Amino acid sequence: MLGKWARILVDVMITSTQFSFILCYIIYITQSTHDLLLSLAGTKVELWIITVGLSVIILPLTLKRNLKSLEYCFSFGSICNVVGAAIIIGVLTHRFENNGHKWGENLEMLNNETYLSFVGFSIYSWEGIGVIMPIMEAAAKP
Repeated sequence: MLGKWARILVDVMITSTQFSFILCYIIYITQSTHDLLLSLAGTKVELWIITVGLSVIILPLTLKRNLKSLEYCFSFGSICNVVGAAIIIGVLTHRFENNGHKWGENLEMLNNETYLSFVGFSIYSWEGIGVIMPIMEAAAKP
């Protein structure tokens, strides 16, 4: 209806949007992995090393066109989410019961050291639907 240039403009905008979603994804996963290694192992690894390592794992998966073969991975991911949520709720409940904490006690308004991870997670969750929708569409017709 609007011609060749409008189609090119729409294609460029879709491509740039998907590219920005993937950049947010890589940055979020890199920072989360860095924080996990720092808190669990006490190991400080350079962010670029984590980014390269994760890219070696993630980039080949982007070439996968038949998502039917990944259904076990999707199921495993869902199970991990449920188990992780149950563990978090259980640990928090145990800590509150045994340490005499009250809800809201000793809370800071803003943790200056880790609030950027929260912002990154929020942005990733908000923008993540742009990454999920094409996957859902592809998975509907494997």
